[in-house]
Amino acid sequence: MFLGIDHLVIAVADPDDAAAQLEAQLGLEATGGGRHDTLGTSEPPFLIEHDPASAEWAAADRAARRTQEHAIGGPVRLEVLELTVNDVNGTIQRFLRTTGLRFRPSLAGGGARDSNVGGQLVRLRPRRGASGAAVVRLTAPVADGRAVELFGCRWVVRPSG
Repeated sequence: MFLGIDHLVIAVADPDDAAAQLEAQLGLEATGGGRHDTLGTSEPPFLIEHDPASAEWAAADRAARRTQEHAIGGPVRLEVLELTVNDVNGTIQRFLRTTGLRFRPSLAGGGARDSNVGGQLVRLRPRRGASGAAVVRLTAPVADGRAVELFGCRWVVRPSG
């Protein structure tokens, strides 16, 4: 059972430049990032903070992270991840086989299918023409909502309330 989506990774050539563009366009601060020296990997700056419900973090981990720059459970929340796919039914079957997620017809219509993942929604939408690859819908402590196209995705921010 999934408790929520903890990480959303967008592959880009220059993570720091991508973070700067997202900050400028969305009005949100990209924070933290991290290094995993034993694995030889690093994480770029984060826009969406770790989900506090993630099974990855035990109570002691959460307490230890509260004092760090990249704490768990920041103010920006992933609300909906909408993926445009060529074959909705085939993608649903792959999700079911690999993750156990089940989809239902979406109230958005147009052949879309939805699956709740904790407090977030994953939506599969059939590709029509030159429609984009993904829509990332966020809630954040901003005065006004906005929508921008960056890195092959549509980013939509609405004020949290």
